Amino acid sequence: MIILFKRFVIKHDAYLRGPTSQGTIACIRRRSEIVSAKLLTNMGRFTNPSYNFLAGSEVPIKRLSVRNYVVFLSPSKFNKPAASSSLRKGSPKLVLRRKRTEFAMTRNSKEWGLRRVRSTATSCRKGPSYVRFDKDTLSGGYKSNQLDLLRSYIISNKKCVNVSKIMSDPNFLIAAWARIRSNSGSLTLALNKETLDGITLSWFEEIANTMRNGIFQFSPSRRTYISKSDGKKRLLTIPSPRDKIVQEAIRFLLMLIFEGDFKKNSHGWVSGRGCHTALNQIKMDFAHDNWFIEGDIDQQFPSLDHQVLIDLLKTKIDDQAFIDLIYKYLRVGYGESQDKIVKMRVGTSQGGVLSPILANIYMTPFDKWVESDLIPKYTKGKRKKANPAYTKMTRSGKVTDHSIPSSYAHDRNFIRLHYVRYADDFIMGLNGPKIYCKQIVDECKTFLFEQLKLTLNTEKTKITHSQLDSATFLGYRVYKTKLPKMKIAYNLKGQLSRRTTNTILDGPIDRIVGKLTERGYTKKDGSPTRNCRFINHTLYDMIEHYKMVERGILQYYKLANNYGRVAARVHYILKYSCALTIASKMKLTTLRRVFNKYGKNLNIKDESGKIITSYPTVDYRRPKKFYIAPILDFSSLEAYIDQYDRRVQRGRKDLKGPCVLCGSNQGIEIHHIRKLSKTNRKDYLSSMMSRMNRKQVPVCKKCHIKIHQGTYDGKRVK
Repeated sequence: MIILFKRFVIKHDAYLRGPTSQGTIACIRRRSEIVSAKLLTNMGRFTNPSYNFLAGSEVPIKRLSVRNYVVFLSPSKFNKPAASSSLRKGSPKLVLRRKRTEFAMTRNSKEWGLRRVRSTATSCRKGPSYVRFDKDTLSGGYKSNQLDLLRSYIISNKKCVNVSKIMSDPNFLIAAWARIRSNSGSLTLALNKETLDGITLSWFEEIANTMRNGIFQFSPSRRTYISKSDGKKRLLTIPSPRDKIVQEAIRFLLMLIFEGDFKKNSHGWVSGRGCHTALNQIKMDFAHDNWFIEGDIDQQFPSLDHQVLIDLLKTKIDDQAFIDLIYKYLRVGYGESQDKIVKMRVGTSQGGVLSPILANIYMTPFDKWVESDLIPKYTKGKRKKANPAYTKMTRSGKVTDHSIPSSYAHDRNFIRLHYVRYADDFIMGLNGPKIYCKQIVDECKTFLFEQLKLTLNTEKTKITHSQLDSATFLGYRVYKTKLPKMKIAYNLKGQLSRRTTNTILDGPIDRIVGKLTERGYTKKDGSPTRNCRFINHTLYDMIEHYKMVERGILQYYKLANNYGRVAARVHYILKYSCALTIASKMKLTTLRRVFNKYGKNLNIKDESGKIITSYPTVDYRRPKKFYIAPILDFSSLEAYIDQYDRRVQRGRKDLKGPCVLCGSNQGIEIHHIRKLSKTNRKDYLSSMMSRMNRKQVPVCKKCHIKIHQGTYDGKRVK
């Protein structure tokens, strides 16, 4: 019989050092990593005399704040250990421990509460760890009965009544912080000058307290402006980085509750969907449509009606405290300074973590109306009326005119309508007469204004012919192949028929070159030029930046039918702009001298002559594989919730310390940096964070002050 009081992390790089007066001590294999051994609460005692020892010893490693534990599970759980166990001759206690550890990875582990998490290789020499989650601990990960209760509400389609209880759990807030802490905006200042740098465990407990008492308040956001392609300015609000933690927690819960209501034609801000899934649906569904309707909602984020949004949230949530929290977010003000705060009476801030999911919930009634009312209304007939001239030509066995259509394009007895939306932009494809396009636009305009109090932008809403013109959606040109270019050949039945193609998606090369011109990579005529912004960068950073820009453009346009031409033009511009920038930096003046010195691939070498980076020619062939991320399956919602469980483990360890510089466990704060240095620096802290590939490390308050004051000498504090 075994009595288990607590469960801890099992680390398989620890072994039993030997019995002491207090019990058996767990120890690290590498003696240089031994710091101290501390006996925790007794986890169990085996009644069998051969297994009569205590377990639960902890060995902390100061490096990366990782702790090692030894735990022994019930024999009923591991009476059949894994056959692949590597057993060593020696202590029978070590053999028994190895069997139990490996058994933790069996398939039935989910039934009794075990799961696997991954750790950093530098902190755990053998990689993985094993964590057991139970109701009596939250130290290993976030797992609560409230999430299980929320899952049951979602699956049974009941209103959720416990959302505020989840929000008031500090471990849930830590999980939200662990997800967004590496984002680029974690150190962007808002009006209150607070960032994620210096955040402590006590902060999460204080925020959870204010959530529990209903007194939490969001901080006003800083407003700025960014340029748009048409020359106008787009408003952008920058919330406090610490407010983003709360926003991320709310976003996760809303996504969990409402994502089942998001329709298949909505691709913006939905897990498993995106721009490429929307474009792929257009490519497959719009092949026979002869009219495209481009729709754009005017000022969607600033125009959201608060009462309409709250009413939509109440259809799935019956928790007034949580509704009040979202209402506080909607009403929080913005300004360019602390003394000029404007309260929001309508709309939501564009730039926050929470705004996209709220906008998607707001647009869901429009998606449902299009699918349930508009599409059935404009679905008519089984087959288009055949063109007698085309039928006569194919039956004669001689193709004399490829421009003859196979059916009447204006047949009012056959209509089909297709719809795809991404954020505030949507596109519809109509297989039918043009007269119906104007009716569809008017009906959409009326529904948006009356039901959602939104305005359809008439300037950007266009009706285009699919063959004579092209529509623009998500940066692609959408059109169909013209009739004369469609091949008419014999099919499997031995009959002449026209082989129609899927919708054509082309990357707009002129617009891409125009964007590169705005960024200083080309001249006005489109030829490459020096970009003076990068002259002071190292050659390594310069080439890596150019390659990053190129990868981003080509990755986005991987669905384009003209991918080869896009790749060739973008690669030519960026590679030669990079070479010209190197010429200016190294005083080489001409391209010939640059390529003579560094080779055709711009090979950059270190002091030992080893190539550390280069700029080779890319493959101009379009990628054949198109990967679509899996969409949330609500039948396995428990596995989806586990995403947050995995994030909280290392985040909670960081918040507890110890300091990576002096080893102290007192006053632990998290030191954040914007960007990891990719070069070899003599600074111990910078080089360590670069090797670990981490932008946050735990430090004590004393060391943190030294780092920001510039008095930290770059050496490890002993």
